[in-house]
Amino acid sequence: MTVAGPLVLGDDQLKARAALEGAGLAYVSASDVSADITAGRLVSVLEEWCPKPICFFLFYPSRRQMPQALRVFIDAINSE
Repeated sequence: MTVAGPLVLGDDQLKARAALEGAGLAYVSASDVSADITAGRLVSVLEEWCPKPICFFLFYPSRRQMPQALRVFIDAINSE
């Protein structure tokens, strides 16, 4: 029996798998499917309509003696 209608999924991995199996288009993060795009298993479409990457900002009090954990966290996110 063939079922007609939209396929609605809330998990990006399931969306990507459905697209790989021919279910249609999937709106997922490019980083999650970059290997499939590189291998030619998936094709990116409508790139001009895709949102640009989001930039994050970290606000913290400027003090002379910054807590060590905060310093480590700032260094880690700046190295990305």
